[in-house]
Amino acid sequence: MQRFGWPAMIGFHELALDSLPPPGVLAPLPGAGPIRRREFAAGRACALEALRQAGYAGACALARRTDGLPDWPEGWTGSISHGRLRAIAVACSTRHGLGLGIDIEEWMPVDRAALVAAYVATPAELDLVAHLHAPCAVTLAFCAKEALYKALYPHTRRITEFSAARIVAVSRNRLRMVLSEDWSASWHVGSTFDVAIEATPAHAYAGLWLTAAESTTR
Repeated sequence: MQRFGWPAMIGFHELALDSLPPPGVLAPLPGAGPIRRREFAAGRACALEALRQAGYAGACALARRTDGLPDWPEGWTGSISHGRLRAIAVACSTRHGLGLGIDIEEWMPVDRAALVAAYVATPAELDLVAHLHAPCAVTLAFCAKEALYKALYPHTRRITEFSAARIVAVSRNRLRMVLSEDWSASWHVGSTFDVAIEATPAHAYAGLWLTAAESTTR
């Protein structure tokens, strides 16, 4: 077992951005500035290592597709997230999962959290998350909803508001979310998901492993 308690067939890798040399041959991003290129390269480096850990042995450039998603090898899936300080990625064979969603966020300062709270979650949702005693409930709710969106978007191709999913229950390392509207014919209102969460002094982490078994019960 590894990150989030997921099995070893799901590869996971994380990098501090200051540990990565300036991007060169790794997945160029034309038109982007040096900071964005560095983040992009770090994310791709994490994704390639996550694929290797998950058992992928082929060559892969992980180019950026026209829809903005990474071009995962056929039969493989994954998710990438990066911020100012760190990049992370997860990957697995589609035999083991329909999709993965991962997100990392630095804890928001109090003033920013107050500004965006109403867009991220309802007061009732934030009250539930606050019981986890995380540094910032808004950040953790934002992170979890981003992970859910990243896992479902490749299937739904639908851009949604944060209100399209509600946090209805929490535990020490899980947030349960319910779709409050239809996202697709397969992922409809009332569909539930358990998003794994972690809180470190600097960051919130969230991950969703979308399994085939789950999809048949929605």
